[in-house]
Amino acid sequence: MKTCTKCKTEKPIEDFTRDKSRRDGRFPQCKVCKAGVDQKQYAKNASKRKALSKIHYDNNKDAHACRTLQRKYGISLEEYEELHKKQDGQCRICDTTAEENGRRLAVDHNHKTGEVRGLLCDQCNVGLGKFKDSPTRLRAALNYLEETSYYG
Repeated sequence: MKTCTKCKTEKPIEDFTRDKSRRDGRFPQCKVCKAGVDQKQYAKNASKRKALSKIHYDNNKDAHACRTLQRKYGISLEEYEELHKKQDGQCRICDTTAEENGRRLAVDHNHKTGEVRGLLCDQCNVGLGKFKDSPTRLRAALNYLEETSYYG
């Protein structure tokens, strides 16, 4: 048993986090009290943490992109760059470039098989998602636009 220095309650030793720097090997505050203190500290330093995180991200964009590509799509940054070069740096649907898009082109993939299909600008990628990657829905939308458009 141990007494928490914050709430002054005697609790089982398992209710205290491990701390090798302490003689008894446990933190002086119980897990509940420590969580409350940690939460306040976290909120107090949120803007500083956010700024440091942005600096770290800005200095490591390629490493971040590499991990994300591997985790989400199973491709390396080199494979992404090959696709980018193969598509002349343009969206596979509308020819928008990464610069016009304001960020890297998105990796489009088949949601059922996970197979990468190509790189798309944000607008085209979201558009396909909204149509649930359904050729039938896309054809119906195309027919609708052709029937109702003044520019057809």
